[in-house]
Amino acid sequence: MIKLGLLLGTALSNPREFVDRLEAVLTVKLDNYYSKTKTDRYSSQSAEDVLSTLSLALAQPLRWDGLEEITTSVWEKVEELEHKAPFTTAHHGDTLLAKVCYAACRLLKPEVVVETGTAYGVN
Repeated sequence: MIKLGLLLGTALSNPREFVDRLEAVLTVKLDNYYSKTKTDRYSSQSAEDVLSTLSLALAQPLRWDGLEEITTSVWEKVEELEHKAPFTTAHHGDTLLAKVCYAACRLLKPEVVVETGTAYGVN
Protein backbone atom coordinates (compact mmCIF):
# COMPACT_ATOMS: atom_id res chain seq x y z
CA MET A 1 0.00 0.00 0.00
CA ILE A 2 2.88 2.36 0.76
CA LYS A 3 4.35 1.85 -2.71
CA LEU A 4 0.98 2.60 -4.29
CA GLY A 5 0.87 5.84 -2.33
CA LEU A 6 4.37 6.76 -3.48
CA LEU A 7 3.46 5.96 -7.07
CA LEU A 8 0.31 8.07 -6.88
CA GLY A 9 2.35 10.89 -5.33
CA THR A 10 4.55 10.78 -8.40
CA ALA A 11 1.45 11.41 -10.53
CA LEU A 12 1.08 14.80 -8.89
CA SER A 13 4.72 15.81 -8.78
CA ASN A 14 5.86 14.42 -12.13
CA PRO A 15 3.03 13.18 -14.39
CA ARG A 16 5.37 12.08 -17.19
CA GLU A 17 7.37 9.89 -14.81
CA PHE A 18 4.12 8.47 -13.41
CA VAL A 19 2.97 7.47 -16.90
CA ASP A 20 6.37 5.85 -17.61
CA ARG A 21 6.24 3.86 -14.39
CA LEU A 22 2.63 2.82 -14.93
CA GLU A 23 3.49 1.68 -18.44
CA ALA A 24 6.38 -0.41 -17.05
CA VAL A 25 4.11 -2.09 -14.49
CA LEU A 26 1.46 -2.87 -17.10
CA THR A 27 4.08 -4.17 -19.54
CA VAL A 28 5.42 -6.60 -16.94
CA LYS A 29 1.91 -7.77 -16.04
CA LEU A 30 0.99 -8.31 -19.69
CA ASP A 31 4.29 -10.05 -20.43
CA ASN A 32 3.69 -12.41 -17.53
CA TYR A 33 0.15 -13.09 -18.72
CA TYR A 34 1.12 -13.77 -22.33
CA SER A 35 4.26 -15.74 -21.51
CA LYS A 36 2.14 -18.42 -19.82
CA THR A 37 0.74 -19.36 -23.20
CA LYS A 38 4.07 -19.46 -25.07
CA THR A 39 6.86 -21.97 -25.02
CA ASP A 40 10.55 -21.12 -24.93
CA ARG A 41 12.14 -20.71 -28.34
CA TYR A 42 15.60 -21.53 -27.07
CA SER A 43 17.10 -24.07 -24.73
CA SER A 44 18.12 -22.96 -21.28
CA GLN A 45 21.62 -23.39 -19.91
CA SER A 46 22.77 -23.51 -16.34
CA ALA A 47 24.74 -20.61 -14.90
CA GLU A 48 27.78 -22.82 -14.52
CA ASP A 49 27.61 -23.83 -18.20
CA VAL A 50 27.34 -20.22 -19.36
CA LEU A 51 30.28 -19.06 -17.27
CA SER A 52 32.34 -22.09 -18.23
CA THR A 53 31.62 -21.54 -21.93
CA LEU A 54 32.56 -17.86 -21.61
CA SER A 55 35.83 -18.77 -19.94
CA LEU A 56 36.67 -21.42 -22.54
CA ALA A 57 35.79 -19.17 -25.46
CA LEU A 58 38.22 -16.56 -24.25
CA ALA A 59 40.87 -19.11 -23.22
CA GLN A 60 41.24 -17.58 -19.76
CA PRO A 61 40.10 -18.70 -16.33
CA LEU A 62 37.46 -16.54 -14.68
CA ARG A 63 38.71 -14.40 -11.83
CA TRP A 64 36.28 -13.05 -9.27
CA ASP A 65 38.54 -10.51 -7.54
CA GLY A 66 36.34 -8.00 -5.76
CA LEU A 67 33.04 -9.47 -6.92
CA GLU A 68 31.80 -10.50 -3.48
CA GLU A 69 32.48 -7.04 -2.08
CA ILE A 70 30.67 -5.36 -4.96
CA THR A 71 27.71 -7.76 -4.74
CA THR A 72 27.32 -7.22 -1.00
CA SER A 73 27.43 -3.44 -1.37
CA VAL A 74 24.86 -3.40 -4.19
CA TRP A 75 22.37 -5.67 -2.43
CA GLU A 76 22.62 -3.65 0.79
CA LYS A 77 21.50 -0.62 -1.20
CA VAL A 78 18.69 -2.63 -2.81
CA GLU A 79 17.44 -3.64 0.65
CA GLU A 80 17.29 0.04 1.62
CA LEU A 81 15.31 0.86 -1.54
CA GLU A 82 12.87 -2.01 -1.14
CA HIS A 83 10.82 -0.22 1.53
CA LYS A 84 10.84 3.34 0.25
CA ALA A 85 11.06 3.11 -3.54
CA PRO A 86 8.03 4.33 -5.49
CA PHE A 87 8.16 1.32 -7.80
CA THR A 88 9.23 -2.28 -7.50
CA THR A 89 12.82 -3.39 -7.57
CA ALA A 90 11.75 -6.50 -9.51
CA HIS A 91 13.21 -5.06 -12.72
CA HIS A 92 16.76 -5.41 -11.46
CA GLY A 93 19.11 -7.93 -12.92
CA ASP A 94 20.02 -10.78 -10.62
CA THR A 95 23.36 -11.93 -9.27
CA LEU A 96 23.87 -14.32 -12.18
CA LEU A 97 23.51 -11.53 -14.73
CA ALA A 98 25.94 -9.46 -12.68
CA LYS A 99 28.46 -12.32 -12.70
CA VAL A 100 28.21 -12.77 -16.46
CA CYS A 101 28.65 -9.02 -17.10
CA TYR A 102 31.50 -8.84 -14.59
CA ALA A 103 33.24 -11.85 -16.16
CA ALA A 104 32.81 -10.51 -19.69
CA CYS A 105 34.35 -7.17 -18.70
CA ARG A 106 37.22 -8.85 -16.87
CA LEU A 107 37.98 -11.15 -19.77
CA LEU A 108 37.46 -8.73 -22.66
CA LYS A 109 39.06 -5.74 -20.88
CA PRO A 110 37.24 -3.13 -22.95
CA GLU A 111 38.46 0.47 -22.91
CA VAL A 112 34.90 1.71 -22.40
CA VAL A 113 31.85 0.02 -20.89
CA VAL A 114 28.43 1.60 -21.41
CA GLU A 115 25.74 0.56 -18.99
CA THR A 116 22.18 1.08 -20.13
CA GLY A 117 20.62 0.79 -16.70
CA THR A 118 16.99 0.16 -15.93
CA ALA A 119 14.97 0.62 -12.79
CA TYR A 120 17.38 1.73 -10.05
CA GLY A 121 20.48 0.69 -11.96
CA VAL A 122 21.04 -2.82 -10.63
CA ASN A 123 21.51 -4.81 -13.77
